Amino acid sequence: MRQRTEDPGTPLTNAVITRLPHLGPQIESFIPDGWDAAVAQALEAIALLSEETGVPISITQFKEKFGDLRIYVRMDEPSIGPLEMVADTAQYMSLRSSPMPGTVRARASEIIDAAAARCQALCQDCGAPGRKRNTKGWLHVACDEHARR
Repeated sequence: MRQRTEDPGTPLTNAVITRLPHLGPQIESFIPDGWDAAVAQALEAIALLSEETGVPISITQFKEKFGDLRIYVRMDEPSIGPLEMVADTAQYMSLRSSPMPGTVRARASEIIDAAAARCQALCQDCGAPGRKRNTKGWLHVACDEHARR
């Protein structure tokens, strides 16, 4: 993960992973500085869910893609349902296996979806209120100050 450029200290997400190394992503991951707190909170909630239920949950990857937060998890629970459409825009379509209601996977999806929804309104650069923008085909969430023209 990239360190914050404004603050040479450890970002919140790195601090959570240092404290809970089993939450370290298995694939190289990147979180924009402005989304650091939202991702750290999601990881904390996933760790608590795993502890409460006894179902091991590992993080495969987290990243920004098409201006959206993506957190991919792996767990040993027979709870995968049919494919569901997560997003369908002119630029892309995103599918995922839907969780069966009431399962740990469903609860993990709720945590991830809440973090992703929070990030939709946070500038990726600074965490200030922002909105999704399309700059020459590049989708990102930015405040007015960090909007790329």
